[in-house]
Amino acid sequence: MRDVLCVSAVVVAAAIGLSTTAWPAAPKLPANAAFQAVNGVVLNDGNNPPVVALSAALKQGRKKHVVAVEATMQVSPSVASLPSLRVQVNGYPANGPTVTIDCKLVNSSRCPLAGSWWLDLDAAEAAHPGVFIGKMLIVELLAGNETVAPPTNPSAEVTMSVRLVKK
Repeated sequence: MRDVLCVSAVVVAAAIGLSTTAWPAAPKLPANAAFQAVNGVVLNDGNNPPVVALSAALKQGRKKHVVAVEATMQVSPSVASLPSLRVQVNGYPANGPTVTIDCKLVNSSRCPLAGSWWLDLDAAEAAHPGVFIGKMLIVELLAGNETVAPPTNPSAEVTMSVRLVKK
């Protein structure tokens, strides 16, 4: 009986050990770059805040580095809307304008938009200590529709590339 209990305990311990090693590892965050794309993003109706169209996470912010972001959006179909794009990193706005276009002036089936933003991590960390250097960087591309009347909810195709670049 004692031998059976010992063998049972060894089998249970081995099963527990095997089951914990069988779990897949957590995904590894990219250290220097991330690239995202999505189709069918529904923009806000102009009465609500912009939506997070895409987001990317980089492993951690580093001294003497800049976060560089490029993004494009095509609103389809080109309706009477005023789509916009802007970027924030860890909840703070990146440098660069809110990019917008008046789609009713575009003579096309799609309304294109493109922008480029950047954030100096040393300056951002000086302004907001403990938020950027050594912390995971969450980059969010906010897409909106600035038209209020009549409310429209156009859909869009969106791409974003994020790079952590040494100064």
